[in-house]
Amino acid sequence: MAIHKIDGVDGTNHFPKKFVTLHCSGAVTKGDWVAIDLDDSTNGLGASVEKATTALPQLVFGVATETLTAAGELVVQVAGKYGTVESGGGAEVATSVAAGDFLVASTAAAGTAVEADSATAVAGNSQA
Repeated sequence: MAIHKIDGVDGTNHFPKKFVTLHCSGAVTKGDWVAIDLDDSTNGLGASVEKATTALPQLVFGVATETLTAAGELVVQVAGKYGTVESGGGAEVATSVAAGDFLVASTAAAGTAVEADSATAVAGNSQA
């Protein structure tokens, strides 16, 4: 019989990682936040991603796990711990972000997240 792991058992939390592979409409760097690209219907509307911008911050949903220099297939991590910069991971976030902060797309740098209460948070975002 298989052992069923429940978060917090023996003091160890379990954060399962989940990935999706989608068409990316342009260049993206590993660790960038990505969003649904509403202007690209390569595989149907909503099936393409782009580097997150402030245009539609509510469509940001994951982190790029690889670097693309042009359009192509991209693996996006949508759940679980992404990792640290030291381990080859690390999502692009402002240095002021702390654990537990609500994140929104940065107005200063595409692909980067900032805390929702930051002065650089997206205007009109419900958490800003």
